Amino acid sequence: MNPIETSITILPAEKKGWYPTAEVDPTIADRLIPERRNKQRVIVTFPNGQHFHRALQRSKDGFCHIIFGKSTMKEASVEFGQEVMVKLEEDTSEFGMPFPEELQEVLKQEPEGNAKFLALNPGTRRSILYYINSAKTVDTRIKRALDIVHKIKTNTLYSQRTK
Repeated sequence: MNPIETSITILPAEKKGWYPTAEVDPTIADRLIPERRNKQRVIVTFPNGQHFHRALQRSKDGFCHIIFGKSTMKEASVEFGQEVMVKLEEDTSEFGMPFPEELQEVLKQEPEGNAKFLALNPGTRRSILYYINSAKTVDTRIKRALDIVHKIKTNTLYSQRTK
C-alpha cells in the first residue's frame, strides 16, 4: 500500500488518555486498519523527515488516534494543538520497529537468547528494541543489548518475572 498523506491534530494528554495523541480521520484509519481489528502498526513520517513506528488505534467510540510521547513531538518539531500533514503507511517490518544492529549481532552469537527473544510477546520485543535504539552511542547500545540478552536468557527480564 502506498503512503497516505493526511492531516493530524496533536491533542494534549488531558484530552484523551495519558499521552499526547494525534487524532486521525476515521476514513483514513479505515484504509489502514484491517477489518475486524482495532489497531495497526504504521510508520508516521513528519514534514521534517522524521519517521516513527507507532500503533494506529480505533477506540470503541470510533475515535482513531496515534499516541506520541513528548520526545517524539520534539523530534518531529510539532506542538500541542498543531495540525500537521503527515504520511501514514503500513509498518511491514517484522517487529514493528527498527532492529538495532548491536542486538542482531548479540543474538547471532546467543542462539538460546535469540529463541527466548522470539518467544516474548510482540509488545515486549518492541519495548526492548526501543530501549536499545534510544541509546545515543554505539557503546551504550552494545552494553544494553548484552544486558538485555543476559536477562532474557536468565528469565530475569522484568516482563518474565512471575507475578
